Amino acid sequence: MSHVLLYSRQSTPSVDQLAEQLLSVGYTVEQTQNLNIPRVMLNPYQIVHFVVDQLPLTVKESVFLTLTKSLGKVALLTIFNFDQKISKKTFDFLCPDGLTVSQTNFLKYFRSWNCPKIILPSLFEVTTTRKTKANLERTGLLMPVLSDIMLATKIKTRQETFFDARALVAQSSSAALRKLWAQLVHAEKIPAHFHLIFSEQKLSDLINDESLTVVLADPLMSHLDFTAWLARIVNRDHLVILNDNQATGFSHAWTSGRNCQVISHVNWIAELNTQLAKPLSAQIKTSFKTAELVEPLINDLSRLYTKILHQKTSLLSSDSVNISK
Repeated sequence: MSHVLLYSRQSTPSVDQLAEQLLSVGYTVEQTQNLNIPRVMLNPYQIVHFVVDQLPLTVKESVFLTLTKSLGKVALLTIFNFDQKISKKTFDFLCPDGLTVSQTNFLKYFRSWNCPKIILPSLFEVTTTRKTKANLERTGLLMPVLSDIMLATKIKTRQETFFDARALVAQSSSAALRKLWAQLVHAEKIPAHFHLIFSEQKLSDLINDESLTVVLADPLMSHLDFTAWLARIVNRDHLVILNDNQATGFSHAWTSGRNCQVISHVNWIAELNTQLAKPLSAQIKTSFKTAELVEPLINDLSRLYTKILHQKTSLLSSDSVNISK
């Protein structure tokens, strides 16, 4: 197997797990958060795998990606989140040897990059902890609010519903948000069984003690936030509602109506309300085994490594580049 240098901007559980999975299938893997030119030139890396949360690349990352290609090594770029305001032609001159993105809808922004592409979501550790009570009835709805507290006025359900508003504190104080919430309740814009939460402890108590329907389908949710939520709630007797773009990240694992509910990212609130208008079976729970979740992704990545290495080797050994004596 090949020698891989795995670069990331910071050490994260997702990147650590990626390294562990590559090691488990026979690759020699070194991790780094520092790009050092002598290290890349003097060590026998065949593959330098750049993992970034989102674009743009820094100047240093751009230089190293270009250097890696010039040295005849494989330069593979993984991007987890994508800001759709970025032009389709951004960094065309830095086209890597291979690209991975976390959702298929991101691929259209890289059509001009003539390189192999696959889907590789952020990996997360699958918990095996379950509730102490067997066959818990689903007791409510949990839903993160990412940008606007008024989202709660659009949700129609008779279930006890908890809106995680921690992300809104960066925009406004919790006191101001609570005041607005009280006004909305008083004006009957939202029902009394809707609750606003800011406490990490309250969120943990809900996840640990209840059996919930967890709505993660908001298209504004970043891929890394999505997988962070999954790490907390899978195999915990909860049901996840996600959108069809998110589902492409682990497309082999999701089965709507069996271990999740998938709704369209287009008019997602209307589709969500349609789902909530009918009883959701307490038997549908989001659960995975680590192997079924991760192994197909690592196999796809290994095939991508092999394909690009073969292409580079074939190019370097072809008659068109042989120097005649």
